[in-house]
Amino acid sequence: EDLDRIITTGPAASDLLNKAFCYERTILVDGCALRRSFIPAALKPRPGECRRLLVILSTDMNEYCETLRFLDLASEDCNRYDIVLRPHPDIDLMQALAIVGPLKLRFRVEGVGYPLEKALMTADVVIYASSTVPLEALSCGVPLIHLKIAGILDSDTLSGYHGFKWDVDRPDAIIPAIRSIWHVPADVFLSRQREAADYVQGYLRGV
Repeated sequence: EDLDRIITTGPAASDLLNKAFCYERTILVDGCALRRSFIPAALKPRPGECRRLLVILSTDMNEYCETLRFLDLASEDCNRYDIVLRPHPDIDLMQALAIVGPLKLRFRVEGVGYPLEKALMTADVVIYASSTVPLEALSCGVPLIHLKIAGILDSDTLSGYHGFKWDVDRPDAIIPAIRSIWHVPADVFLSRQREAADYVQGYLRGV
């Protein structure tokens, strides 16, 4: 049966359906965009070195457990960083930790009571498997590492986007991804920050 209208979450989603999935632009309607909890005052300057990794946990218990296991396999190298876990308020991190058992990964937890804007502006890289928070990270100019974890349905909100995002499918690829981010020349880094912030407007601006 033919569709009369498809209401999307903003222009970026409409463009994706049109270009990647060949839906006619005439039936795509830019609907309500994704929520925005804050508007950043400025793009975050890149520090001289990477110190803090903000890990976003969001979808379900399986994602929590597989993300923790993935990072634990990289812990020998990743433990040099300040690793901050930000769990979803409705999914119990302690239950996930009980399921996966002892970890070599060293981390601390910042709950949702800690302001998201502050969490993003103090992060040097945001790591995630699925969430809408990376969209807000891009609006702040924070680079992303997306964990492509086997066995988890791909629900990446930035699927197909690679401008300021590094995809990682193995634990031993996390450190090379971080190095790659810091090897981007300063002027190119700033340009990609601006392009990423502009891209996000297609999702987060009001409609």
